[in-house]
Amino acid sequence: MEGTRRAYFAYGAMLSPETCKRRGIAAKKATRVKLNDHCLCFDHRAGYGNLVEIGVDGQGKAKNFPSDQVHGVVYELSQREWEALVRAEVGYRVIEVEVEPYEAEGSREKVIKASAFVSQEELRIQAEEPTDPLPTARYLSLIQSGAAFHKLDQDYLEFLDSLQGVQTVPRVNFDTKRDRSTRAVFAILVLSSLVASALASKKL
Repeated sequence: MEGTRRAYFAYGAMLSPETCKRRGIAAKKATRVKLNDHCLCFDHRAGYGNLVEIGVDGQGKAKNFPSDQVHGVVYELSQREWEALVRAEVGYRVIEVEVEPYEAEGSREKVIKASAFVSQEELRIQAEEPTDPLPTARYLSLIQSGAAFHKLDQDYLEFLDSLQGVQTVPRVNFDTKRDRSTRAVFAILVLSSLVASALASKKL
């Protein structure tokens, strides 16, 4: 039903009106919120954003997460917009989170239940810590400008501004479980081909 609306927690590039427009999402209503006990990391393949829950994350146990909150906005999306977003967020899975609205929003609800995208485990960068991978400067700028546009918490804006971006994606940002599996299969195929060629040569 087109009249059904879905609450979606945006914390990455979807904070940017530019990204929303490019994906055909109106995002007319945006409620500023925060997600506690999580950190914004860039350990999704190629250095894209991911929500990492502090203390229970299976990959890496960073002793000093730079932030224990992720701030963003909740958009109310139509079913068409939601389906378009799901198609665009390749390599992510949907989870449900409970976020707290800013006091200035005047919301009657202390907690908003919303859908969010997190990285599929096989597409997380195999770094020592989930905070190690760096995003591209272009991607990071979309988050920073979007956060400023929505006037998110000042401390969080300063945290975002303190982050570093890279001009090109480093090779290490393609080191995921899926990439390792693909390389292993390719190596087996190459080895099998070499062995077959060697055996064929002996028969000649």
